[in-house]
Order: sequence, then C-alpha cells, then structure tokens
Amino acid sequence: MTRAATALALLALALVLARDARAQTPAERLARGAAAYQNLEYDSAATILRAALAQRGPRALGDSERIRALTYLGASELFRSRRDSAAAAFLRVLRIDPRSRPDELIFPPEVTSLFQEVRLTTRIVSVAVPPLTQIAAAGDRLIVWLYSTSYHQVDVNVLRGNGVPLRTVYQGPVGDSLQLLWDGLDSAGTAAETGAYILRVDSRGGEGRVVRSVLVSLDIEQTRGDTLPLPPPPADLLLRPEHTSAGSGVRALAAGFLAAATAAAMPSLIGGRSDGMAGRFVVSGALGAAAIVAFRAQAAAHPREHRGQSRAAPRLATAIGYGARGERGPAPTHPSHRPRGYAADPGDPVRRRTAAALLGCVLAAHPAAAQVYRHLGADLSASMIRFRSTAPFGNEALSGPAAGLLLRARLGAVAIEGSYLQGHLTPDTGSAAARDLVEGTLFVVVRPKPWLALRAGPHLRAYATPGGTERWTLLEARARVDEEMIAGLLHAHLEGWIAAAAQVNVDPGASGAHGAEVGLTLYPARSPFRVRLAYGVDRATMKNGARSEALESLVLVVGFGGR
Repeated sequence: MTRAATALALLALALVLARDARAQTPAERLARGAAAYQNLEYDSAATILRAALAQRGPRALGDSERIRALTYLGASELFRSRRDSAAAAFLRVLRIDPRSRPDELIFPPEVTSLFQEVRLTTRIVSVAVPPLTQIAAAGDRLIVWLYSTSYHQVDVNVLRGNGVPLRTVYQGPVGDSLQLLWDGLDSAGTAAETGAYILRVDSRGGEGRVVRSVLVSLDIEQTRGDTLPLPPPPADLLLRPEHTSAGSGVRALAAGFLAAATAAAMPSLIGGRSDGMAGRFVVSGALGAAAIVAFRAQAAAHPREHRGQSRAAPRLATAIGYGARGERGPAPTHPSHRPRGYAADPGDPVRRRTAAALLGCVLAAHPAAAQVYRHLGADLSASMIRFRSTAPFGNEALSGPAAGLLLRARLGAVAIEGSYLQGHLTPDTGSAAARDLVEGTLFVVVRPKPWLALRAGPHLRAYATPGGTERWTLLEARARVDEEMIAGLLHAHLEGWIAAAAQVNVDPGASGAHGAEVGLTLYPARSPFRVRLAYGVDRATMKNGARSEALESLVLVVGFGGR
C-alpha cells in the first residue's frame, strides 16, 4: 500500500506540474527566461526560452517578442559555451528583421560582437512596400524599401503569377538600406495588366550564386482613369511659384557654400579692392550656416516622388496592393480604396458647409483682401553704406546708414518695381566732404523660370555735397538666381547687373557700371512676411580711367506680399 500511495502522489504531482506548464503563455515564459538570464541561470534560461519559441497557435510570440526571445537565447547559449547554437539563434533574429541589434545596455560586448560577426557574414534582405499604391500619373511609382544585414549584390525583379519575368527593377549592391521605384510598366513600357504578380529579391553570395530569395505577392488592378488632362498652371507661377521642390542636400550645400564664398570675395571681384567692409562676412557666415542646416535637414528626410503632369490621352489607373508576410491578399476593388479602420464622419458635410459660410463672410467683408498681398508687395530696408572713390588727385572714403522703400505690383506675368533710398555719408578719414546719398530705380520684372528673375530699367543715383551734386543715370539689365535651400522656408540668391548705358554730369563722362548682390531670405511659416539679409557691391567708372567709385551695402530687408 505504501508503494502504491507513493506512486499515486508522484503521478498527481506530475499532472499538476504539467497543467501549470500548459497554463503558462509564451509571453510569460519569455519573461521567466529573461529573468533567468539576468540571474546568470543560463541553463534554465535556454530551456524556458526554447519552450516559449516552440509554442504555436493564436498565443504564439509575435515578431518583436520572438526577436527578444532569440536574442536572450543566443546570449544564454554563448555563456553555456555553445557558440554555434548562439550564432544560429542570432541568425534567426536577422531573418525576422535585418535591422535588429542587441541592446548594448543589457548584453555585454561578447554577445554584441558575436551578433555583429553573424550579421556581417550573412546576406539577408527584408522587403517593405506600402499596402496600397495608385499609379495614375507619369510621376507615380511603387516604392520598395530593402533592408540588408550586410553589403552584397541583389537582383530585384517583378514576375508574373506563373513565374515569367515581367520587369527587372534593379541589379546591383545594397548596403544598410535601399529605396527602389517601379512605375507599373513591363520591360516594353506597357502597363501591367490586372492580376497577381510577385516581387522577387535575390541575394547573391561571393561567387555570384543566389543564396536567399524573398518573395512578396502583389495584386495589380487597372481601372479606367480620368481622360481629361490637368489644367495648366496659373500665370502667377511664372512670377511667384507657390512651392518649388528643394534640391538634394548636396545641391543645397554646394549652392550655400558657393554663395558664401562669393560674398567674401565680391569686393575683389566687383569693386576692384580687397579691403571690403567687414559686414560681408556676416552674410557669408549666414549662408554657410544655412547650407549646413539645409544639408542636414534634407539628409534626414526620406526622398519623395512628386507627381508628374497627367497625360491628355485616356489612361489606366493602376492600384498595387500586397498581402502580409508575402501572402497575396484581396485586390482593392477601387483605386480610391480607404485604409482599414477608416470610418466616414457623418458630421463632415455640416462642417464643410459651416467653414464655407464663414469663409464667404470674411471674403464678402473684404473682397480683395485674400489676393492683394499676392499681387502687391512692399520692402522696407535698413542699410549700412560704404563709399570708396579712387582718382589720380586723391581717394575718398565715406560710410553711413541709409533707409529705403520698394513697392511692387504684379500684372499677370510681369511685375513693376519702384524703389527709393536715402542716406547720409560721413568721411572715415581725411578731408572728404560729407554728402547725402539719394537713389531710385524703376524696373520691369519677368520670371522665365521659377528660379530666374530678369529685371531691366533706369537707376538714378545722386551724391549731394555743399559744392554741388554728382548725378549718375544708368540703364541696367539684371539677372537674379534663387536657390530654395529648405522648401518653403529658406532661399539663397545671387544677382548680377550691368549698365547698358551710363551717364554722369562730371567730366570726362561715364565709362560703365556693374555690380552684384548675394543674400539669404527667410519665409516664416504661414506668413506673408519675409526677412532678407544681403550684401552688395557696385562699381562705376569714368572715361579714360579718370575716376572709379565703389559702393558697398549691407542690407536688412523686411518684406510683405508678392515678390
């Protein structure tokens, strides 16, 4: 009887333990395994973590939990002197997510070093594509992101459902990540027909053979799109583009550094002197700093494809969707397919009508208020002027402040600009007489390109002294290039001009004049105002080299409205 009672007790205990073990979820086992690892109980940790990873069904570990469990398992196996088992666990981590890395605050260098060794000797790629992409215009693309464990060669192809190649998207190396684009066309330039397709990514080893392939199922559905072309851009875009795309980070960096170098060297290049005013280095430094900020801002952002112009002829809109984990899901029934979880708001029409009514009241009170600032503009400027005159009978050096006003009116694709500036110059050294500076301009402006402005018109300048007034009359042709460094926020510009005709009321008369300006403009968000900092130099010469005058200006401008 004693032996029978002992056997029954042991059997009951085993049943209780088995029931408790079955009651534990994989997540609870993962927590126990991690705690065992942290308590240096590596044998127990390995056993518990393997049990958590082995369980299947609805309560099985998700991808992020499996990565955590495998990382702890690999660390436990390493400290059990089972290096191969640890490497196998880390390899399973990389197959789930090539971007995964062990937390260096939790795992010691022995673990992270082995993981890094496995990663660098493994050629694994994961593929990420958006759940739905519509290709309805010439610039639309399906965006495919590749994430790799290490640098190696890959082949990316789109296959038909029966495995026949449709289009080679890419052949070449992949590093940490790579973005690819597919326009929905086959190798002959024809839009892919409705049906099931496969995106296949092959990773190649050192000998060029395929060591691993990833397959992603794509569903393509074509629906008849709008047959009417988009309307042409409004004429305003010829003068003031509402929004232009920023160039690449390298382009912004190069443009900013070039403008900064130009500002520093302008006294020598334009004024014929190397001792320019120190204020030019403020503009040069601001341009250099803006170039670095623009480069870092654009390097941090993911590149985006912009929509191209639609075709005038009838076309097909292509919708591309894919299923999770490479399983082909149902094709979208319409190109305007809404994401799962979206619910229409029954209050939307009411809010739209209310907003429209409020907007109508505002515009009715001021019919032209919403458009005036786009067609009329004004700039207020404060300048520091430095004047240098070189002549056989002596040189003059004067400087002083000046203030100016510029008014601008846009008439369709043409703008008219008129400016007035007045200042007082006092001698820096020597016996030169103080004088008042007065000048005005009237220019006609056109923009053949969004980044290019051409100006032409008269420029009058006068220096008033107790002994008389020196008057210059110039007919100028100007060209200004704008570079958008940060989209909608920061622009750099470089403007050069030359006098097609020049007159002065001083013998022996005018020979010519030319000049340049470089600067930086800030456009605060949601504001019609702008702030510009610029440095300019111009030089006027008289006939036979009798005399030359150089005028430098450091200008701070606050502007409003159209530009």
